[in-house]
Amino acid sequence: MPNRRQSTSFSALPKLLVATLIVAGLGMVLYGVANSMGWLASGTGTVSVKPSREGRVAVPRTLMSLKAFEKVRREDVFDRELADESYFWLPKETVENNPDWVTDMDQIINRVMARDKGKDFVFKKSDFLPEGSRTGIIAGVPEGKQGFFLDVEKIPGLRFLKQGDRFDLIASLPKASQESTTEYGLLMGGIKFRGNKPIPVDGVRLLVKGGTMVALTTDRSMTTQGGLELSNANGARRVSGGQRDERVAIAIDPEEAIPLTQALGDELKIHMVAQSGQATVGEIEVVDTNLDDLISFPANSVEIKAFTKIKASDLAEPLGNELRRYYFKPGLANDNWIPNANDLIGKTVSHDIEPGYIFSPTDFLPEGSLVKEVAAFQTITSDMLVGRDGKYVNAVAARELKAGHQLAELDILADGSLVQSITPYQVITIADLVASNNSPWAGRYASKSLEKGHLLKEEDLLPANSALKAITPFQQLKIADLVDGSQSPWVGRVSSCEIEPGQVIDENLLCKKGARPSVSAGIPAGMLAVSVNSDSIKGLDDLVMGDRVDLIESSIVDLEKSLVGIELSDALLASENRQAYNQVVANNALVVSKQDGQFVLAVRVDEVTRLSKSLFLDAELVAIARPDQVNSLEDPEALTGLDGSSELKSDTYPLSKIIVTELIVGGQKTAKAFRRVDDE
Repeated sequence: MPNRRQSTSFSALPKLLVATLIVAGLGMVLYGVANSMGWLASGTGTVSVKPSREGRVAVPRTLMSLKAFEKVRREDVFDRELADESYFWLPKETVENNPDWVTDMDQIINRVMARDKGKDFVFKKSDFLPEGSRTGIIAGVPEGKQGFFLDVEKIPGLRFLKQGDRFDLIASLPKASQESTTEYGLLMGGIKFRGNKPIPVDGVRLLVKGGTMVALTTDRSMTTQGGLELSNANGARRVSGGQRDERVAIAIDPEEAIPLTQALGDELKIHMVAQSGQATVGEIEVVDTNLDDLISFPANSVEIKAFTKIKASDLAEPLGNELRRYYFKPGLANDNWIPNANDLIGKTVSHDIEPGYIFSPTDFLPEGSLVKEVAAFQTITSDMLVGRDGKYVNAVAARELKAGHQLAELDILADGSLVQSITPYQVITIADLVASNNSPWAGRYASKSLEKGHLLKEEDLLPANSALKAITPFQQLKIADLVDGSQSPWVGRVSSCEIEPGQVIDENLLCKKGARPSVSAGIPAGMLAVSVNSDSIKGLDDLVMGDRVDLIESSIVDLEKSLVGIELSDALLASENRQAYNQVVANNALVVSKQDGQFVLAVRVDEVTRLSKSLFLDAELVAIARPDQVNSLEDPEALTGLDGSSELKSDTYPLSKIIVTELIVGGQKTAKAFRRVDDE
């Protein structure tokens, strides 16, 4: 047996060798034939056959992964080494059957991506944000919405949504703050709203309706494809303090930002309900009510004890500080209910009021009713009575009075007398003077220092439309700057000059309506402003805002240097070689602003280039002041001369009086300069 196995092994070896030689020989023959026929590229040994692209269309593709909210660069879609191979070459029928594909490279480069996109994908129109969109995550916030950022732990489930997914956010209110079903307003058929959304009576509150997912971010990365994509890209999720460092950016309605922030601050449990991407089903059932079709009435949110005044806080919701209101359909409301919250605040109730009550006039004590017991010899104050219409409410005794004394006018200080000293520009309140609630001095401002006991007169007070503070030029007037406060017609207007405290303001001190609070408000129509240093133009330091000046540039023209290489005539040689030349750079320029050595001058449009050139060349400029015609930056007639046309004129340029003539003498050509005949 061993001998048979050994014999078989040796006999197989020659057969294998023969087969190998036959295959090698056949390969050499085939190579020779292919090479002689030109089937192989010379010197390379490889086949180079360029595929036919007839009937195919070049479709741009992504050469690398692209991030949402970033601009597409040329190298992202075209590689010089690849050249035409940068594109997908697809059948024309396929491209025509996909009209949403983008085939024009110019419609791709520099466009902002709407979502993440991987490598080797064609572009669709929906892949881009509208033209002109900014880069960055805020670009993903739809128009009319606001971006809202929060940690993923605050609302479970948000991190798994992709860009454009829609969802609702609902909050479960604490049991202590859940709405009672026994409130008077609810029993009468009213509906409560918060943030323009109805509040169910089961303690659940809708915070966000139809919000959209924008992106999921960390300190190092961002994705629009949800948390699973971000986890795969970064490996294991990084955590900080036992929590993810991920944040979500969502888009919500502007009025939803405040209630959502309030709910997050109160650490309410917030749930996310994702809306179906297939059909508009499964959304939260919400009362679809138009507030404009309902009648609203304010109500108290806390219990109010009898004989106490209603405060604004009594009418505010515990969460959100919104006014508690109940909305009724027409026909369900009582005609006696009070619809205005201002008519409730300060009123004294006649009985205990439970939360959620809607008030009527019969719920209040009438004017003059006592709200507490009054001891003998006690000064009558407003807190002892309902209202302040009593004759001696807040009266101040002029001398010592015995108990039981019937008050008379001689016993008290005269109405309008001060009970404490007043400083200039201080507002006078009821507490500062002896006065009834309708005192003409309450709310007025003192024009000077006044001692206590002084009987006020009109000349002691600032007149209407006066300034309370110093106002700088081009400053927008605020309520706090004006004696009349919000009632002043000058609120929001822009000053055209400095206004002193106590100065009465009129149109002459203000820029035109609609002017912006900046130096540009003082630039007249048809002019532009140029900023210069005071040392650039002589005479500027002596000017003030509103002055009008002419700007003159003085220079010396040297004839010999200017006509170098040209023979001068005897008349020119006899004249002065150096001549002064004055050029008007700007006519009737206007000093718009002056501050810390910086001037803003308004000049005509055609003078801007000339002035800028003179400043750049450090030319010697002089400001020539004009007479004060109209003290207003806004009066266009102030930009003309006293006679309507007095503009300075530039000197005649010295070289313009000279003519150069070429002479040929003895076959030689020379140039000679002469003074014009009419100038000699």
